[in-house]
Amino acid sequence: MTYEWADFAHFFVTNSDEAELLLNGKVIGKRKDYDPESGMIYWDVPYAQGRLQVVAYSKKEKVAEDIIVTADIPTKIDAQWNKTGPFANGDVALIQLSIQDQKGNMAHLADHIISCEIDGPAKLLGLENASHNVAEDYNADKLRCKNGKMLAYIQATANVGEITITFEAPYLSAAVVNISLGIDTSGHSGSKF
Repeated sequence: MTYEWADFAHFFVTNSDEAELLLNGKVIGKRKDYDPESGMIYWDVPYAQGRLQVVAYSKKEKVAEDIIVTADIPTKIDAQWNKTGPFANGDVALIQLSIQDQKGNMAHLADHIISCEIDGPAKLLGLENASHNVAEDYNADKLRCKNGKMLAYIQATANVGEITITFEAPYLSAAVVNISLGIDTSGHSGSKF
């Protein structure tokens, strides 16, 4: 069985003078001028897998770019957090979760239910997925991610100790975040699998 893909509209919201669209380094959307009515530039191009890149120009100089890579099958949860200074009682860690393929590409269509388990002196304040569905329980210890992303809010409940936070979903490698209370965590970012 084969499928034929229709053209896809790729929209780029910008305030730059013009932009162009590239797929795997090849221009597939010629430079177009900014549309002041819509605030967008768009191209209708056939679907193809790969590295889709939009490059914005102002006064003929490159000023910005954005890249999206076609993901393979989702295989893991990635967890990133950043806290400056010591982490202690009452502090809140904002942990950004993303579903990725084996190469680390973001799986934008992933909608796995991710659970959160905390070991140590901390509590889960909530999980957030940017959904407009008001029926979801954001205080539960599990939530469906949206567009492959989710946020977790974890609050320390002591000044010393070790916190281990595990994020799991069926068929994905778990992400584990370790936080040492009372230790300077400046610039810490990452997870262990």
